[in-house]
Amino acid sequence: MLPVGSIISGTYQIEGLLREGGMSQIYVVRHLRLPRRFALKRIAPDLSLSPDARNRFRREAEILARLRHPNIVDIADWNLMEDGTPFLVTELLCGEDLAMLLGRRGKLPPALAMNILAQVGDALAHAHEAGVVHRDLKPANLFCCEGRISPGLVKVLDFGVAKLREPLCMPATATAAFLGTPAYMAPEQALGQSKHSDARTDQFALAAIAYEMFTGQPAFARPGDALYQILSRVIQEDPPFSLLQQPRVEAVLRHALRKDCGDRFASVAEFLLALEEAQGRPAPRPTRRSLPSQATRMLAFLALGLLCGAAPIPANGRFSPRAVRPRVKALAPPPQ
Repeated sequence: MLPVGSIISGTYQIEGLLREGGMSQIYVVRHLRLPRRFALKRIAPDLSLSPDARNRFRREAEILARLRHPNIVDIADWNLMEDGTPFLVTELLCGEDLAMLLGRRGKLPPALAMNILAQVGDALAHAHEAGVVHRDLKPANLFCCEGRISPGLVKVLDFGVAKLREPLCMPATATAAFLGTPAYMAPEQALGQSKHSDARTDQFALAAIAYEMFTGQPAFARPGDALYQILSRVIQEDPPFSLLQQPRVEAVLRHALRKDCGDRFASVAEFLLALEEAQGRPAPRPTRRSLPSQATRMLAFLALGLLCGAAPIPANGRFSPRAVRPRVKALAPPPQ
């Protein structure tokens, strides 16, 4: 663990450990030349010499640099420590991740769940348009921010095992085919079929997260499960949909959780739209240029008439072509 007060790359001073996982450590750091604090993420010490881990780390930095979106964590820097360990610096978020929220509250109100899903879906749509598939969506990677500026803002984290349609300068690792979290993996991931992973892989994971928010229970994991048991359910079984107690919502989640990716919705946006409609909520519609309203037409008509010397507005407020038609005086014949 990095000692408090140590300085990284002559720029960042360690203030404390924020989070530690099997593959990385995240610290709160203070910028030495700017009045701002960041989150510094570095590879776990036992993986610092692994070429695969270092490649994934570099890929995550490059992917985050590509994806600039309000619902995706923003990257500020990438560099190497004095000993050659790579690190990246991102914005420092205040709040809790969805896993903590679910652990504290269990089942979430539908309005809150749909708010979270809509923001995550917007971020995924942006990533998919850029050719990026996250492949490790789970509650721990969805951060619910708190603050006066953006209360309720959700950020998608950790693109360390993301898949790119177009390769970056760093090659993908062979072991990345099975990287992810088993309880939220799509069947194609669980079977190691990385070439079939696309936007519908993220859709499956998001549907599993939606199921957990609506029911308070994971879709495929049970307490005390071994890894093979979870993977077996992901590949062969459906979650207990009876817990939903909403037939229309059940039908949508069944569709998004189909084992064959070709049987799912065409996109995350289509899935979320169907979920909104299943709950009887007003579904968002694509913005279209509507015809001018009657009041707008009247104002435009009046402005044209005034420019042409029209008469005042009639007392009854109604317009006719005669009321605003310019009156042109006949020209007198020129003097002899």
